[in-house]
Amino acid sequence: MRIIGRLLILAAATAALLAALNMLVTGNTQAVRLNLPDRTIQASLGFVVAAALVLGVLLALLLLLPGRIRAAWRNRRLRRRAQKLEDELRALREWPAPPRLDEHPAVAAATAWLASSRPLSSPARPGADTRQWQVGDLSELPEEAQEAVRIALTSLLATLQPLEGLQPAAPRHSEG
Repeated sequence: MRIIGRLLILAAATAALLAALNMLVTGNTQAVRLNLPDRTIQASLGFVVAAALVLGVLLALLLLLPGRIRAAWRNRRLRRRAQKLEDELRALREWPAPPRLDEHPAVAAATAWLASSRPLSSPARPGADTRQWQVGDLSELPEEAQEAVRIALTSLLATLQPLEGLQPAAPRHSEG
């Protein structure tokens, strides 16, 4: 439907251009002389203007053609890429849902164990806004959960270890 509409617009524009060209040629019959480098041509004014118009349109089409070809190639490449991405998305949607981590028994046991841990009310040092935690005994957990907690705590300690030597920043006073 879109192509038919474009063809109709192109046909209407061409018909209008040909009608205007016909009126130009038949309305301007005076003879004019064109001096070219190697010869002189005598023709009607309407024919000279019509020839200049046709040559201008052809030249414009030739100049616009490389951009149109490039755009067509790009559109084709983008359509192929979009189709490939749609196929990948369709394939991903057909995959089964991954198992939920909170449904794993070891994670459920470790979560329950951590929930039974309670914070101590006194901070580690006066004026500090940190909380110490009293945790339960790991032996209360199933073996899989014990391993999961050990891995998590080891990772946490490895992350915090470089921060141990840092001193808290002195408070900044704004100058008034």
